[in-house]
Amino acid sequence: MVGMKAVMCQMFLFFLCLGIYQQTNALSSYSKNDPYPVFTSLDPHLFLQRNEILKLIGERPESTEANRFGFSLSPFFQKADYGKVPRNLGCATYDCATTGCSETGGNQCTSVCTELGDLEGRWSLIPLLFGKLPEGVSSFVPTLEVARQQLFPNDPPGTINYPQYIDPNKECGFISFPGTYKKRGLRGEVDIRLIDGFGIKLQSGFADMCLTVSPKLYCDCTDTNCNCLEGLDPDKVKKYLVCKYREIARELCLDTDPFHECYIEDIWASLYWRKAYELTEHPDCPHRVLAIPFFVVGGAFAVGKRKDPCKPFSLPFGNNGHHAVGITAGLDFNFVESIEIGAEFGLTHFFSRDVNCLRVPNSIYQSGIYPFWTNATVSPGHNCHFGAKLATYHFLGCLSVYFQYIYLSHQDDEIKLKKCDSAFTPGALKRFSSWNVQLANAGFNYDISSNLSLGILWQIPITQCNTYKSTTVLVSLCALF
Repeated sequence: MVGMKAVMCQMFLFFLCLGIYQQTNALSSYSKNDPYPVFTSLDPHLFLQRNEILKLIGERPESTEANRFGFSLSPFFQKADYGKVPRNLGCATYDCATTGCSETGGNQCTSVCTELGDLEGRWSLIPLLFGKLPEGVSSFVPTLEVARQQLFPNDPPGTINYPQYIDPNKECGFISFPGTYKKRGLRGEVDIRLIDGFGIKLQSGFADMCLTVSPKLYCDCTDTNCNCLEGLDPDKVKKYLVCKYREIARELCLDTDPFHECYIEDIWASLYWRKAYELTEHPDCPHRVLAIPFFVVGGAFAVGKRKDPCKPFSLPFGNNGHHAVGITAGLDFNFVESIEIGAEFGLTHFFSRDVNCLRVPNSIYQSGIYPFWTNATVSPGHNCHFGAKLATYHFLGCLSVYFQYIYLSHQDDEIKLKKCDSAFTPGALKRFSSWNVQLANAGFNYDISSNLSLGILWQIPITQCNTYKSTTVLVSLCALF
Protein backbone atom coordinates (compact mmCIF):
# COMPACT_ATOMS: atom_id res chain seq x y z
CA MET A 1 0.00 0.00 0.00
CA VAL A 2 2.93 2.26 0.65
CA GLY A 3 4.62 1.30 -2.60
CA MET A 4 2.00 2.63 -4.94
CA LYS A 5 1.73 5.86 -3.05
CA ALA A 6 5.45 6.51 -3.37
CA VAL A 7 5.11 6.22 -7.09
CA MET A 8 2.13 8.49 -7.06
CA CYS A 9 4.01 10.99 -5.01
CA GLN A 10 6.75 10.84 -7.55
CA MET A 11 4.31 11.31 -10.34
CA PHE A 12 3.08 14.14 -8.29
CA LEU A 13 6.59 15.37 -7.86
CA PHE A 14 7.32 15.14 -11.52
CA PHE A 15 4.03 16.67 -12.41
CA LEU A 16 4.66 19.53 -10.09
CA CYS A 17 8.38 19.40 -10.34
CA LEU A 18 8.37 19.38 -13.98
CA GLY A 19 6.59 22.12 -12.60
CA ILE A 20 7.81 21.91 -8.98
CA TYR A 21 7.31 19.33 -6.12
CA GLN A 22 9.26 16.58 -4.29
CA GLN A 23 8.03 13.10 -3.32
CA THR A 24 7.92 9.56 -4.75
CA ASN A 25 6.21 9.79 -8.13
CA ALA A 26 6.45 8.25 -11.57
CA LEU A 27 8.34 11.40 -12.48
CA SER A 28 10.94 13.52 -10.75
CA SER A 29 11.80 17.19 -11.13
CA TYR A 30 14.09 19.31 -13.28
CA SER A 31 14.70 21.81 -10.49
CA LYS A 32 17.82 22.36 -8.40
CA ASN A 33 15.99 24.23 -5.65
CA ASP A 34 13.19 21.65 -5.28
CA PRO A 35 14.52 18.43 -6.85
CA TYR A 36 12.03 16.02 -5.26
CA PRO A 37 8.77 17.82 -4.38
CA VAL A 38 6.25 16.45 -1.91
CA PHE A 39 2.49 16.91 -2.15
CA THR A 40 1.11 15.03 0.84
CA SER A 41 2.18 13.63 4.19
CA LEU A 42 0.57 10.24 3.45
CA ASP A 43 2.64 7.15 2.83
CA PRO A 44 3.88 7.57 -0.76
CA HIS A 45 2.82 3.99 -1.65
CA LEU A 46 -0.74 4.14 -0.33
CA PHE A 47 -2.57 4.21 -3.70
CA LEU A 48 -6.11 4.15 -2.26
CA GLN A 49 -5.38 0.66 -0.97
CA ARG A 50 -6.03 1.04 2.75
CA ASN A 51 -9.42 -0.70 2.96
CA GLU A 52 -8.26 -3.46 0.63
CA ILE A 53 -5.27 -4.23 2.86
CA LEU A 54 -7.31 -4.03 6.07
CA LYS A 55 -9.82 -6.52 4.65
CA LEU A 56 -7.03 -8.92 3.74
CA ILE A 57 -5.66 -8.86 7.27
CA GLY A 58 -9.09 -9.10 8.87
CA GLU A 59 -9.35 -5.57 10.33
CA ARG A 60 -12.29 -4.63 8.09
CA PRO A 61 -15.40 -6.71 7.34
CA GLU A 62 -15.66 -8.31 3.90
CA SER A 63 -18.55 -5.98 3.09
CA THR A 64 -16.28 -2.94 3.36
CA GLU A 65 -15.98 -1.15 0.03
CA ALA A 66 -12.59 -0.35 -1.42
CA ASN A 67 -11.40 3.25 -1.31
CA ARG A 68 -12.51 4.96 -4.51
CA PHE A 69 -11.48 8.57 -4.04
CA GLY A 70 -8.90 10.52 -2.10
CA PHE A 71 -7.63 14.06 -1.89
CA SER A 72 -5.24 16.11 0.17
CA LEU A 73 -4.56 19.81 0.69
CA SER A 74 -1.10 20.67 1.97
CA PRO A 75 0.39 24.04 2.87
CA PHE A 76 4.17 23.85 2.80
CA PHE A 77 7.32 25.84 3.49
CA GLN A 78 10.80 25.34 2.04
CA LYS A 79 14.06 27.10 2.87
CA ALA A 80 17.76 26.98 1.94
CA ASP A 81 20.71 29.20 2.85
CA TYR A 82 23.41 27.55 0.76
CA GLY A 83 24.03 24.79 -1.75
CA LYS A 84 26.72 22.32 -2.75
CA VAL A 85 28.91 22.14 -5.87
CA PRO A 86 31.28 19.43 -7.13
CA ARG A 87 34.85 19.72 -5.88
CA ASN A 88 36.21 19.76 -9.44
CA LEU A 89 34.46 23.10 -10.05
CA GLY A 90 36.61 24.68 -7.39
CA CYS A 91 35.66 26.31 -4.12
CA ALA A 92 36.56 29.30 -2.06
CA THR A 93 36.50 30.46 1.53
CA TYR A 94 33.12 30.35 3.26
CA ASP A 95 31.95 31.66 6.58
CA CYS A 96 31.10 28.48 8.46
CA ALA A 97 29.15 30.41 11.07
CA THR A 98 26.68 31.67 8.49
CA THR A 99 26.55 28.75 6.06
CA GLY A 100 26.67 25.88 8.51
CA CYS A 101 29.48 24.19 6.57
CA SER A 102 31.89 22.14 8.60
CA GLU A 103 34.93 22.91 6.46
CA THR A 104 36.53 26.08 5.13
CA GLY A 105 38.10 26.80 1.81
CA GLY A 106 40.94 28.63 0.19
CA ASN A 107 43.57 26.79 -1.83
CA GLN A 108 43.20 23.69 0.35
CA CYS A 109 39.41 23.74 0.22
CA THR A 110 37.81 20.38 0.86
CA SER A 111 34.27 21.62 1.44
CA VAL A 112 31.72 21.81 -1.36
CA CYS A 113 29.50 24.44 0.25
CA THR A 114 28.64 27.39 -1.97
CA GLU A 115 26.48 30.48 -1.79
CA LEU A 116 23.10 30.17 -3.51
CA GLY A 117 23.89 32.92 -6.01
CA ASP A 118 27.10 31.08 -6.99
CA LEU A 119 25.53 27.72 -7.80
CA GLU A 120 25.99 28.28 -11.56
CA GLY A 121 29.49 29.60 -10.94
CA ARG A 122 30.84 32.58 -8.99
CA TRP A 123 30.74 35.74 -11.08
CA SER A 124 34.16 36.21 -12.72
CA LEU A 125 34.53 39.68 -14.25
CA ILE A 126 37.95 39.56 -15.95
CA PRO A 127 36.94 36.80 -18.43
CA LEU A 128 34.07 38.99 -19.65
CA LEU A 129 36.77 40.50 -21.89
CA PHE A 130 37.93 37.09 -23.17
CA GLY A 131 36.98 35.14 -26.29
CA LYS A 132 35.79 35.83 -29.80
CA LEU A 133 33.00 38.27 -30.48
CA PRO A 134 29.77 36.76 -31.86
CA GLU A 135 28.73 37.44 -35.43
CA GLY A 136 27.41 40.96 -35.87
CA VAL A 137 29.14 42.27 -32.73
CA SER A 138 32.17 44.55 -33.13
CA SER A 139 32.74 45.90 -29.61
CA PHE A 140 31.95 45.50 -25.93
CA VAL A 141 29.29 47.41 -24.04
CA PRO A 142 30.65 50.82 -22.91
CA THR A 143 31.78 49.91 -19.38
CA LEU A 144 33.54 46.74 -20.55
CA GLU A 145 35.18 48.66 -23.38
CA VAL A 146 36.62 51.15 -20.87
CA ALA A 147 37.89 48.21 -18.78
CA ARG A 148 39.52 46.66 -21.85
CA GLN A 149 41.30 49.90 -22.68
CA GLN A 150 42.67 50.07 -19.13
CA LEU A 151 43.56 46.39 -18.62
CA PHE A 152 44.43 45.19 -22.12
CA PRO A 153 45.10 48.34 -24.19
CA ASN A 154 47.09 46.50 -26.85
CA ASP A 155 44.50 43.76 -27.48
CA PRO A 156 41.48 44.57 -29.65
CA PRO A 157 38.06 43.09 -28.71
CA GLY A 158 37.74 39.45 -29.69
CA THR A 159 41.44 38.60 -29.30
CA ILE A 160 41.92 38.62 -25.51
CA ASN A 161 42.65 35.35 -23.76
CA TYR A 162 44.80 35.42 -20.61
CA PRO A 163 43.62 32.64 -18.26
CA GLN A 164 46.74 33.15 -16.13
CA TYR A 165 45.14 36.36 -14.83
CA ILE A 166 42.21 34.50 -13.25
CA ASP A 167 42.65 34.24 -9.48
CA PRO A 168 42.58 30.51 -8.51
CA ASN A 169 41.25 31.58 -5.09
CA LYS A 170 38.25 33.13 -6.86
CA GLU A 171 38.64 36.44 -5.06
CA CYS A 172 40.38 39.08 -7.18
CA GLY A 173 37.98 40.04 -9.95
CA PHE A 174 35.18 37.87 -8.52
CA ILE A 175 31.85 38.66 -6.90
CA SER A 176 29.91 36.23 -4.71
CA PHE A 177 26.17 36.37 -4.04
CA PRO A 178 25.16 34.92 -0.67
CA GLY A 179 21.42 34.43 -0.55
CA THR A 180 18.40 33.02 1.20
CA TYR A 181 15.82 30.96 -0.66
CA LYS A 182 12.24 30.58 0.57
CA LYS A 183 9.19 28.99 -0.99
CA ARG A 184 5.78 28.62 0.54
CA GLY A 185 2.42 27.72 -0.91
CA LEU A 186 -0.39 25.21 -1.15
CA ARG A 187 -0.28 21.88 -2.99
CA GLY A 188 -3.14 19.58 -3.79
CA GLU A 189 -3.57 15.99 -4.90
CA VAL A 190 -6.59 14.06 -6.21
CA ASP A 191 -6.55 10.25 -6.42
CA ILE A 192 -9.29 8.28 -8.21
CA ARG A 193 -9.55 4.49 -8.26
CA LEU A 194 -10.71 2.97 -11.56
CA ILE A 195 -10.95 -0.84 -11.87
CA ASP A 196 -8.81 -3.92 -11.18
CA GLY A 197 -6.11 -2.09 -9.26
CA PHE A 198 -5.85 0.83 -11.71
CA GLY A 199 -6.13 4.46 -10.68
CA ILE A 200 -5.28 7.98 -11.76
CA LYS A 201 -3.75 10.86 -9.86
CA LEU A 202 -3.57 14.61 -10.47
CA GLN A 203 -1.24 16.97 -8.62
CA SER A 204 -0.37 20.65 -8.72
CA GLY A 205 0.10 23.67 -6.52
CA PHE A 206 0.56 27.38 -6.09
CA ALA A 207 3.72 28.89 -4.63
CA ASP A 208 5.25 32.14 -3.46
CA MET A 209 8.98 31.90 -4.13
CA CYS A 210 11.83 34.28 -3.40
CA LEU A 211 15.62 34.34 -3.59
CA THR A 212 17.18 37.28 -1.78
CA VAL A 213 20.84 37.88 -2.61
CA SER A 214 23.41 40.46 -1.55
CA PRO A 215 26.76 40.92 -3.34
CA LYS A 216 29.99 40.11 -1.55
CA LEU A 217 32.92 41.90 -3.15
CA TYR A 218 36.08 40.01 -2.21
CA CYS A 219 38.19 42.80 -3.67
CA ASP A 220 35.97 45.79 -3.07
CA CYS A 221 36.77 49.39 -3.77
CA THR A 222 38.42 49.96 -0.38
CA ASP A 223 40.42 46.73 -0.14
CA THR A 224 44.15 47.39 -0.36
CA ASN A 225 45.24 43.77 0.15
CA CYS A 226 43.70 42.31 -2.98
CA ASN A 227 46.41 40.85 -5.18
CA CYS A 228 45.80 39.36 -8.59
CA LEU A 229 48.48 37.38 -10.31
CA GLU A 230 51.53 39.29 -11.36
CA GLY A 231 51.05 41.21 -14.57
CA LEU A 232 47.60 42.67 -13.94
CA ASP A 233 47.00 45.80 -11.85
CA PRO A 234 44.56 44.88 -9.03
CA ASP A 235 43.60 48.53 -8.53
CA LYS A 236 42.39 48.73 -12.12
CA VAL A 237 40.50 45.45 -11.75
CA LYS A 238 38.69 46.89 -8.74
CA LYS A 239 38.07 50.30 -10.28
CA TYR A 240 36.94 49.31 -13.78
CA LEU A 241 35.34 45.89 -13.18
CA VAL A 242 34.46 45.05 -9.57
CA CYS A 243 33.20 48.51 -8.63
CA LYS A 244 31.33 48.74 -11.94
CA TYR A 245 29.52 45.40 -11.80
CA ARG A 246 26.07 47.01 -11.53
CA GLU A 247 26.70 49.15 -14.62
CA ILE A 248 28.07 46.12 -16.47
CA ALA A 249 25.02 44.02 -15.59
CA ARG A 250 22.63 46.80 -16.62
CA GLU A 251 24.37 47.30 -19.98
CA LEU A 252 24.22 43.53 -20.55
CA CYS A 253 20.44 43.69 -19.89
CA LEU A 254 20.76 41.68 -16.67
CA ASP A 255 18.40 42.35 -13.77
CA THR A 256 20.28 41.53 -10.55
CA ASP A 257 17.44 42.45 -8.18
CA PRO A 258 16.25 39.82 -5.68
CA PHE A 259 13.70 37.39 -7.13
CA HIS A 260 10.17 37.23 -5.70
CA GLU A 261 7.14 35.95 -7.61
CA CYS A 262 3.93 33.97 -7.12
CA TYR A 263 2.64 31.51 -9.69
CA ILE A 264 1.07 28.10 -10.22
CA GLU A 265 3.30 25.05 -10.43
CA ASP A 266 3.36 22.43 -13.16
CA ILE A 267 0.49 19.95 -13.40
CA TRP A 268 1.23 16.23 -12.95
CA ALA A 269 -0.98 13.39 -14.10
CA SER A 270 -0.32 9.67 -13.68
CA LEU A 271 -1.89 6.28 -14.22
CA TYR A 272 -0.97 3.57 -11.74
CA TRP A 273 -1.54 -0.13 -11.09
CA ARG A 274 -1.02 -1.92 -7.80
CA LYS A 275 -2.25 -5.14 -6.23
CA ALA A 276 -1.73 -6.93 -2.91
CA TYR A 277 -0.91 -10.64 -2.83
CA GLU A 278 -0.83 -12.71 0.35
CA LEU A 279 2.35 -14.78 0.59
CA THR A 280 1.56 -16.71 3.79
CA GLU A 281 -1.80 -18.44 3.40
CA HIS A 282 -0.72 -21.66 5.15
CA PRO A 283 -2.76 -22.17 8.36
CA ASP A 284 0.37 -23.18 10.30
CA CYS A 285 2.07 -19.86 9.55
CA PRO A 286 1.28 -17.39 12.38
CA HIS A 287 2.71 -14.35 10.58
CA ARG A 288 1.04 -12.87 7.52
CA VAL A 289 3.02 -11.18 4.77
CA LEU A 290 1.66 -9.28 1.76
CA ALA A 291 3.56 -8.53 -1.45
CA ILE A 292 2.39 -5.36 -3.19
CA PRO A 293 3.91 -4.65 -6.62
CA PHE A 294 3.12 -1.33 -8.31
CA PHE A 295 3.77 0.42 -11.60
CA VAL A 296 3.20 4.08 -12.51
CA VAL A 297 3.39 6.01 -15.79
CA GLY A 298 2.88 9.74 -15.88
CA GLY A 299 3.43 13.07 -17.49
CA ALA A 300 4.00 16.66 -16.49
CA PHE A 301 2.49 19.67 -18.20
CA ALA A 302 4.90 22.58 -17.89
CA VAL A 303 2.43 25.36 -17.08
CA GLY A 304 4.63 26.89 -14.36
CA LYS A 305 6.55 30.07 -14.97
CA ARG A 306 9.99 29.68 -16.56
CA LYS A 307 13.33 31.06 -15.49
CA ASP A 308 14.01 34.43 -17.15
CA PRO A 309 17.43 34.42 -18.94
CA CYS A 310 17.76 38.14 -18.17
CA LYS A 311 17.27 37.58 -14.43
CA PRO A 312 20.22 35.51 -13.17
CA PHE A 313 18.60 34.89 -9.78
CA SER A 314 15.15 33.93 -11.03
CA LEU A 315 13.83 30.39 -10.45
CA PRO A 316 11.35 28.23 -12.40
CA PHE A 317 8.01 27.12 -10.98
CA GLY A 318 8.57 23.53 -12.03
CA ASN A 319 10.48 22.05 -14.95
CA ASN A 320 11.36 25.39 -16.55
CA GLY A 321 8.98 24.93 -19.47
CA HIS A 322 9.96 21.36 -20.31
CA HIS A 323 7.15 18.80 -20.53
CA ALA A 324 8.06 15.37 -19.21
CA VAL A 325 7.08 11.71 -19.12
CA GLY A 326 8.25 9.03 -16.75
CA ILE A 327 7.80 5.59 -15.24
CA THR A 328 8.28 4.14 -11.77
CA ALA A 329 8.09 0.53 -10.63
CA GLY A 330 8.40 -0.87 -7.14
CA LEU A 331 7.57 -3.60 -4.66
CA ASP A 332 6.43 -3.45 -1.03
CA PHE A 333 6.32 -6.20 1.59
CA ASN A 334 3.74 -5.70 4.33
CA PHE A 335 4.44 -7.67 7.51
CA VAL A 336 0.95 -7.43 8.92
CA GLU A 337 1.78 -7.39 12.63
CA SER A 338 4.67 -4.96 12.35
CA ILE A 339 6.12 -2.98 9.45
CA GLU A 340 6.05 -2.46 5.72
CA ILE A 341 9.23 -2.15 3.67
CA GLY A 342 9.54 -1.28 0.00
CA ALA A 343 11.73 -0.01 -2.82
CA GLU A 344 11.22 1.67 -6.17
CA PHE A 345 13.11 2.70 -9.30
CA GLY A 346 12.10 5.45 -11.71
CA LEU A 347 13.14 7.25 -14.89
CA THR A 348 11.99 10.67 -16.11
CA HIS A 349 12.48 12.08 -19.62
CA PHE A 350 12.26 15.82 -20.28
CA PHE A 351 11.37 17.10 -23.74
CA SER A 352 13.58 19.69 -25.40
CA ARG A 353 12.44 23.23 -26.14
CA ASP A 354 13.79 26.34 -27.84
CA VAL A 355 15.07 29.10 -25.57
CA ASN A 356 15.42 32.62 -26.92
CA CYS A 357 18.15 34.94 -25.62
CA LEU A 358 19.93 32.17 -23.71
CA ARG A 359 23.10 33.38 -22.02
CA VAL A 360 25.98 31.32 -23.46
CA PRO A 361 29.70 31.85 -22.68
CA ASN A 362 32.03 32.90 -25.47
CA SER A 363 35.04 31.75 -23.44
CA ILE A 364 35.49 28.56 -21.44
CA TYR A 365 36.95 30.70 -18.65
CA GLN A 366 33.77 32.70 -18.06
CA SER A 367 31.75 31.90 -14.96
CA GLY A 368 28.44 33.05 -13.52
CA ILE A 369 27.91 36.01 -15.88
CA TYR A 370 28.10 35.92 -19.69
CA PRO A 371 28.24 39.01 -21.93
CA PHE A 372 26.35 37.65 -24.95
CA TRP A 373 23.23 35.63 -25.70
CA THR A 374 21.79 33.63 -28.57
CA ASN A 375 18.87 31.36 -29.43
CA ALA A 376 19.34 27.68 -28.62
CA THR A 377 17.59 24.35 -28.16
CA VAL A 378 17.92 22.93 -24.64
CA SER A 379 17.51 19.17 -24.17
CA PRO A 380 17.64 18.31 -20.45
CA GLY A 381 19.27 15.09 -19.37
CA HIS A 382 17.04 12.42 -17.89
CA ASN A 383 16.46 11.78 -14.19
CA CYS A 384 16.96 8.44 -12.48
CA HIS A 385 15.84 7.82 -8.94
CA PHE A 386 15.85 5.07 -6.33
CA GLY A 387 13.69 5.02 -3.22
CA ALA A 388 13.54 2.82 -0.13
CA LYS A 389 10.77 2.99 2.49
CA LEU A 390 9.95 1.79 5.98
CA ALA A 391 6.41 2.32 7.31
CA THR A 392 4.11 1.21 10.07
CA TYR A 393 0.32 1.59 10.22
CA HIS A 394 -1.15 2.75 13.55
CA PHE A 395 2.24 2.56 15.17
CA LEU A 396 0.95 4.31 18.28
CA GLY A 397 -2.82 4.41 18.59
CA CYS A 398 -4.13 6.18 15.50
CA LEU A 399 -0.67 7.47 14.51
CA SER A 400 0.96 6.04 11.38
CA VAL A 401 4.60 6.74 10.48
CA TYR A 402 6.84 6.26 7.46
CA PHE A 403 10.45 7.04 6.55
CA GLN A 404 11.69 7.17 2.98
CA TYR A 405 15.18 7.51 1.47
CA ILE A 406 15.52 8.98 -2.04
CA TYR A 407 18.54 9.15 -4.35
CA LEU A 408 17.97 11.27 -7.46
CA SER A 409 20.45 11.91 -10.28
CA HIS A 410 20.12 14.28 -13.24
CA GLN A 411 22.34 13.71 -16.30
CA ASP A 412 24.08 16.33 -18.48
CA ASP A 413 21.94 18.69 -20.55
CA GLU A 414 22.52 19.19 -24.28
CA ILE A 415 22.52 22.73 -25.68
CA LYS A 416 22.51 23.30 -29.45
CA LEU A 417 22.67 26.72 -31.04
CA LYS A 418 19.87 27.56 -33.46
CA LYS A 419 22.42 29.36 -35.62
CA CYS A 420 26.03 28.20 -35.78
CA ASP A 421 28.48 30.74 -34.32
CA SER A 422 32.05 29.71 -33.48
CA ALA A 423 32.30 32.40 -30.80
CA PHE A 424 29.95 30.57 -28.43
CA THR A 425 30.98 27.58 -26.30
CA PRO A 426 27.70 25.96 -25.17
CA GLY A 427 29.60 22.90 -23.98
CA ALA A 428 30.94 24.98 -21.08
CA LEU A 429 27.44 25.11 -19.59
CA LYS A 430 27.50 21.33 -19.11
CA ARG A 431 29.74 21.78 -16.08
CA PHE A 432 26.76 22.99 -14.09
CA SER A 433 23.92 21.02 -15.72
CA SER A 434 24.24 17.63 -14.02
CA TRP A 435 23.36 17.19 -10.36
CA ASN A 436 22.31 14.65 -7.76
CA VAL A 437 20.71 14.69 -4.36
CA GLN A 438 20.01 12.36 -1.46
CA LEU A 439 17.21 13.15 0.96
CA ALA A 440 14.90 11.62 3.54
CA ASN A 441 11.15 12.05 3.95
CA ALA A 442 9.62 11.51 7.39
CA GLY A 443 5.81 11.45 7.49
CA PHE A 444 3.49 11.32 10.50
CA ASN A 445 -0.28 10.94 10.05
CA TYR A 446 -3.01 10.81 12.68
CA ASP A 447 -6.41 9.35 11.78
CA ILE A 448 -9.16 11.63 13.04
CA SER A 449 -11.73 9.18 11.65
CA SER A 450 -11.83 6.27 9.24
CA ASN A 451 -11.90 8.78 6.36
CA LEU A 452 -10.01 11.82 7.57
CA SER A 453 -6.44 12.34 8.78
CA LEU A 454 -4.01 15.11 9.64
CA GLY A 455 -0.33 14.78 8.91
CA ILE A 456 3.05 16.47 8.80
CA LEU A 457 6.02 15.68 6.56
CA TRP A 458 9.61 16.76 7.00
CA GLN A 459 11.93 16.50 4.02
CA ILE A 460 15.51 16.37 5.25
CA PRO A 461 18.48 17.04 2.92
CA ILE A 462 21.28 14.47 3.31
CA THR A 463 23.81 15.19 0.57
CA GLN A 464 23.74 17.37 -2.54
CA CYS A 465 25.89 17.94 -5.60
CA ASN A 466 25.18 21.13 -7.56
CA THR A 467 21.80 21.74 -5.88
CA TYR A 468 20.29 23.78 -3.08
CA LYS A 469 20.33 22.25 0.40
CA SER A 470 16.58 22.70 0.81
CA THR A 471 14.53 21.65 3.82
CA THR A 472 10.76 21.26 3.43
CA VAL A 473 7.96 21.10 6.00
CA LEU A 474 4.46 20.21 4.80
CA VAL A 475 1.17 19.85 6.70
CA SER A 476 -1.67 17.84 5.12
CA LEU A 477 -5.39 17.41 5.54
CA CYS A 478 -6.17 14.09 3.83
CA ALA A 479 -9.43 12.31 3.05
CA LEU A 480 -10.11 8.80 1.72
CA PHE A 481 -13.56 7.57 0.64
